[in-house]
Amino acid sequence: LGVVGCGLISREIVTFIAALGRPIGGVVLFDVQPGRAEAFRPAVAAALPGVPVSIAASVNEVMAKAAVLSMATTAVVPTIEDLSICPPGATVLHISLRDIVADAIAGVDNIVDDVDHAVRAQTSLHLAEQKLGHRKFVRATLAEILLGDQPARASATGPVVFSPFGLGVLDLAVASLILAEADKASIGQRVSGFFSGT
Repeated sequence: LGVVGCGLISREIVTFIAALGRPIGGVVLFDVQPGRAEAFRPAVAAALPGVPVSIAASVNEVMAKAAVLSMATTAVVPTIEDLSICPPGATVLHISLRDIVADAIAGVDNIVDDVDHAVRAQTSLHLAEQKLGHRKFVRATLAEILLGDQPARASATGPVVFSPFGLGVLDLAVASLILAEADKASIGQRVSGFFSGT
């Protein structure tokens, strides 16, 4: 498992992956601020006891080692130019949406949650659309894969990149947590008929 960007979102991703119970041979961390990667190490060790954790000197080092790679950074401008250094059949969780340059995005198997949402706001996918003049580089949506209308991968050897743009279920989960905590603390105000007419 490779983790690029060692912040709160990555911690939750590692926790979720750990909960899946699948075997993980090791975790490789990278952050542009090396101290953040080092500070992140205990969270990974807590989520995945006994799994070796190392810190990479570069993004390319993480990419070369990780069969599953999660990118959750604050990048505004894409910098990752070559996904071919990933191991055969790698899965890239492109959470931050702005890490991979347009040419690299155009050359891989792309999955999104919603095409219209993911291909906008200067995301890597949007930049690829602007460069190519089409969206054909997006092969499928997550829904199509879950429904069995599309295979999970176009190829067993090439990388697949999943670029989610705000899965609504995450918003619902956060709202549910906030509501539960507000109810426990007896704070907040209920607004009757808030959704009337919808």
